[in-house]
Amino acid sequence: MPVEVVPYSPSWPAQFALVASDLKQALAGLATARVEHVGSTSVPGLAAKPILDIDVIVDGAEVAAAVAALGSAGYVHRGDLGVVDREAFHAPDANPRRNVYVCRAATLSVRNHLAVRDALRVREDLVLSHPIWRTTTALTCNAPIRVRRGGASCLTHSGATSQIPRRR
Repeated sequence: MPVEVVPYSPSWPAQFALVASDLKQALAGLATARVEHVGSTSVPGLAAKPILDIDVIVDGAEVAAAVAALGSAGYVHRGDLGVVDREAFHAPDANPRRNVYVCRAATLSVRNHLAVRDALRVREDLVLSHPIWRTTTALTCNAPIRVRRGGASCLTHSGATSQIPRRR
């Protein structure tokens, strides 16, 4: 199945806000719960798969309660899918499309999600070097790309960067 990557949509923050409101309501009894928009759709100007990534972050003692709360709100628990300290869920609907995870607070993966998102939000130079951005820019500019180990792509066309849009 091909991966769909689209230009940044200004609707993504509003879509996240609606989902986050519902999740916060479901998690209201949990003292440590917070809902974070992570992944490419959380970075203004960055092309992305049109699927929101949402981390529900809780202290370790509240993971089971968060899993139960999301189940009560119609989310279907899928297990950890091989990622320690992260529980994945199918959303009860597809509007918007989203991946929702309950994550134990302070783990390396959670810290990385938040740090990468925060850095990309403020540093245009990092956005310009992001693999998804570079791949979609190369395709938009009809520049050849090559695939590196791990699936990340990079530009091989020296003129493609002259068409790079700047963040406002």
